[in-house]
Amino acid sequence: FCGAGGAAMGSDIERAWAAGFFDGEGSVAVCRDGRPGRGVSLQLDIEQTDKRPLLRFAQAVGWTGNIVRREPRAPNRRVLYRVAMRNDQAVAAISALWPWLSEPKREQFSRAITLLRSLHAAA
Repeated sequence: FCGAGGAAMGSDIERAWAAGFFDGEGSVAVCRDGRPGRGVSLQLDIEQTDKRPLLRFAQAVGWTGNIVRREPRAPNRRVLYRVAMRNDQAVAAISALWPWLSEPKREQFSRAITLLRSLHAAA
């Protein structure tokens, strides 16, 4: 069994699993941060109600950031856990997953990079 912690960190099997997980659950987009001194950034996001798949994903792509816990926004909702990578971290994760990503996710990433470059060029 190659579950979380059962396979070598960063192995091809784990990266292939992470690519499939990201294909179904994640997204890449260009986001504008309205806080002073910040602009647009490339952002990779995945949210889940169970933290364990996010821990496995983070290990597979070599990410050491914090998985954020978000309290429910309504009484009938569950706690959500979120991986959010920006810029270089997002590019590194996508690069690690690239051989196993589906064409739609590759296209999503390419569109986001193109948009980000055009926004930076216009600034």
